[in-house]
Amino acid sequence: MKKEININSIVKSLKKTKKIAWWIGAHVFHSVMITVIIGVILGYIFFHRSVISNDRLISQIEPVILFHKANYQETVRIWETNNTKRIKIAQKIYTNPFEERIDSPDKDIEESEIEKEDPIIDDKNFIIHTIVPGDNLWILAKRYLGSGFRWVEITDLDGNPYPDWRANILSINEQVKIPTR
Repeated sequence: MKKEININSIVKSLKKTKKIAWWIGAHVFHSVMITVIIGVILGYIFFHRSVISNDRLISQIEPVILFHKANYQETVRIWETNNTKRIKIAQKIYTNPFEERIDSPDKDIEESEIEKEDPIIDDKNFIIHTIVPGDNLWILAKRYLGSGFRWVEITDLDGNPYPDWRANILSINEQVKIPTR
């Protein structure tokens, strides 16, 4: 038995399938578009504040910067007016940031109170220097020998009385032998 092929039924079937495919495709497209639109809306609602323009960012940060800048400048001004003498003396005493410092009694030291004694020339090979506040081996080597790195020569001439960990600890009025250049 042969089945007869009816062209009209095939065309009807194809039209029906096309409609179904179009309907499915349209709904998938619409559902994807709706999902994208909802995602964009939710993203804007929850995350729009994380991306802001430079002008808006500057306008938000500027008051904070000005507040801290004003406080910093005011603090520095007050500190400098109260401690001008100490700053000047500290700048003269502490010329090398890597050296240990000689502590002096807790009192304001006027610059004129720090006496710089002339070294005593005792021999042609060395001079004797009396330690004053602010002196250390680095400063002495820099002053008399031309380089702070030559402080070891002072300890060698002086019989190396200072272990390495005490190399910069000197007593006020202590006399130190310094080699001549």
